[in-house]
Amino acid sequence: MIESHPEPGVERDEAQWRLQELVEELDRDGPSTRRVRARWLRLVPPLTAVRPDVPVARSSKLLDAALPQR
Repeated sequence: MIESHPEPGVERDEAQWRLQELVEELDRDGPSTRRVRARWLRLVPPLTAVRPDVPVARSSKLLDAALPQR
């Protein structure tokens, strides 16, 4: 998804790194809702810069719906 961005640069690298952080947290047994949300919030700015076509607001709602409410 992020790798398809045609121009390499800081935003693309950061978005890829932040996405990997989010995936690793979600892959844990019993991921922390707080950490998942924090990682998502850190991913949004570089992701929006690299892939403005990604529906961030809708993705945020899906993520919130999927996480346990604490």
